[in-house]
Amino acid sequence: MSEQPKKSKTWLIVGIAAAAMLLGCCIIGAIISALNPSSDTPGQAAVEMNTEAPVQPQPTSTQPQTETIAEPTIPADPYQSLVAAITEALGSSNRDVDRVTSIEHDEDIGQITVTWAINDNLTTDFIKVGAQTDAVDIIEKVDSSGLQYNLLSIHGTFALVDDFGNVTEDTVVYASYSAQTIDKINWENFLYTSVWDIADTSDIRPEFR
Repeated sequence: MSEQPKKSKTWLIVGIAAAAMLLGCCIIGAIISALNPSSDTPGQAAVEMNTEAPVQPQPTSTQPQTETIAEPTIPADPYQSLVAAITEALGSSNRDVDRVTSIEHDEDIGQITVTWAINDNLTTDFIKVGAQTDAVDIIEKVDSSGLQYNLLSIHGTFALVDDFGNVTEDTVVYASYSAQTIDKINWENFLYTSVWDIADTSDIRPEFR
């Protein structure tokens, strides 16, 4: 009967020792984990590394390059250029009529005919000067146009009032110039007051002379 208590005490001592060893291992493990908080297991590191998507190369543009080819320049029509030049030189009308009435080029007889409306002004003298400078502008543009011609005929119109008070637009200056006459003009020294004097033929109303 006396041996059974001895065995119970022995097993009790062994259990306490085992529990102490297990507790010690847990404490040591906790201390190691506390000293290395950022350490991951090999399996976790491998998983994190494999979750990153691989970088794909960007495709490069393969569009073909095109070369722009300039279209050939079409020479301007000398007649159309003359119309534009005279229209620009004379400017706009200050009366209720078109400034340029017509510009004709008869290639068969080699004649250019220009009809325009003379602008109004403060006095008769200013109107006359305007008609003279208009004529000079027209002759100069024809001379530099490159058109082939034998004769230039110019007709300037203005509003005339008859004895009954009726107003009509009528020709008040007419002059014609041969190509030979125009070739003689030195434009650097030419005076507009001579424009009617050098005409081959002319018909100028007194108030416009």
